[in-house]
Amino acid sequence: MAQLREHAAVRDVTLMTHFANADAAEGVAVQLERFNTLAASFSMPRSLANSAALLRYPATHGDWVRPGIMLYGTSPFAETSAQELGLPPGDDAEQ
Repeated sequence: MAQLREHAAVRDVTLMTHFANADAAEGVAVQLERFNTLAASFSMPRSLANSAALLRYPATHGDWVRPGIMLYGTSPFAETSAQELGLPPGDDAEQ
């Protein structure tokens, strides 16, 4: 971290993780706890939530979110349709 902060080409650092299992039953609790423990000593913006985490786990929103598949009107969950989540179809998402 010290090298990043001192490097002339680095303007800002954002701490990031990706919840690969945010759409699964086991959820994100363990990974979120680990990330928060590691990130606690750094006062930097945080980016955690992908589409599934954004919809299911408000505690993961951090400073930045990274909606992906939901931007295309697709549900990140196998058991829940985009319509049930109120996601507009891809054509409407551009408007």
